[in-house]
Amino acid sequence: MSLKNRLLGRKNRTAQWQKEPSLPLVVDLDKHAFCGVSIGGHIDRLSGLGPSENIYNDVGMYQYLKQGFYLVEDNDLLETLVFILLPDQNTRPFTGLWRYQGRDLSISGQTTPKDMRWACGNPFHEFVEEDEVLWFYEFPGVEWQFSWRADGLLESVEIGLPELAYPEAREFYGIKQAWPF
Repeated sequence: MSLKNRLLGRKNRTAQWQKEPSLPLVVDLDKHAFCGVSIGGHIDRLSGLGPSENIYNDVGMYQYLKQGFYLVEDNDLLETLVFILLPDQNTRPFTGLWRYQGRDLSISGQTTPKDMRWACGNPFHEFVEEDEVLWFYEFPGVEWQFSWRADGLLESVEIGLPELAYPEAREFYGIKQAWPF
């Protein structure tokens, strides 16, 4: 939150958004979309979410932490969706619906890698560190990232522009193969 923006009364674009209480929070993995808006879609198509919790932030990140997610936009386009599945003192877990290949999925903090492999197949890459396991699923122009903590709990799911499209990122994650798209 920017103190200067607060003092000047400058708010981000979501301050004008009108919340639609009946808007279902649905993640459509086939379309890489949230509430019907795909990655690369115009951010204002999500106006039914209402004002973000950080309306004085002007960097293009809109937090809805009480609902367990945040959005990132760049040049008016939806760039990244992050769904938080484990609560903390400031965040509730995302409890919306997940859909993939015509069926509803149950994705929560309790979802295991075995569950994800059964539901979505093998990831393009698995990155293992001491305190986390990160899975990457790659698609043309989009990437999913599933992040498990060391204790096996699924912490978050990120859907966004493909980080692994960049050779530097593949090198960082120890990936020898070329990006598939």
